[in-house]
Amino acid sequence: EILTEIVIPFKTGAARFRKVGKRNALAISIINLAVYMEKEAGRITTLAIAIGSAGPTALRAFHTEELLRTWKRPDSEEKWQSLHEEIAIALSEDISPIDDIRATGSYRKTVADNVVLQLVRELWEACELDFILNGEACHTEIPEDATLLKVLRDILHLTGTKEGCGEGDCGACTVLVDGRSVNSCLFPAVQAEGCQVMTIEGVEAHPELARIQKAFVDYGAVPVLRA
Repeated sequence: EILTEIVIPFKTGAARFRKVGKRNALAISIINLAVYMEKEAGRITTLAIAIGSAGPTALRAFHTEELLRTWKRPDSEEKWQSLHEEIAIALSEDISPIDDIRATGSYRKTVADNVVLQLVRELWEACELDFILNGEACHTEIPEDATLLKVLRDILHLTGTKEGCGEGDCGACTVLVDGRSVNSCLFPAVQAEGCQVMTIEGVEAHPELARIQKAFVDYGAVPVLRA
């Protein structure tokens, strides 16, 4: 047999991934989860929840998916708490987390309960954002209180923009919004609606940068940041 084609259906929903571990990189997860959601009029129409590091293989949380499809988006903290309790019960039917040197099964289960609710709530309460990112039209769903840094790194996976101090001082998170330098760690993402946003990934392809880079190499220059 010869594989001639792989077709991936276009999806109109939004997704979130969360890894829980002792470090963000170069560490095996205590648990990790991915949630894909499509919604309409406050109800979930399509949902998929995948969980890893809870057993020998990754798995789908079918009972939890079925539960969530019966709910309308909660409109109070009390209802969110009730949903949290029901998720914990449904997940008990979906996963039986293992004990190992990284975490106990009961801890993994508690983390899974919390993270599933967190990701589902993010997607359910997300608002839409349309802007131009590095010269290309971009549409995504974001939490209402997300910073532009969070959107770039965690949702759009453009990791060239860094988080340093988180207070707008160090400049590691700097991006251009309509040609103006901003600290993306403090910039509300909703304010980027309709704007032109350029990150280091976009600047990378700019011909002027290549000449500057060559000059740095030719003359052994080093950048100096001044407060």
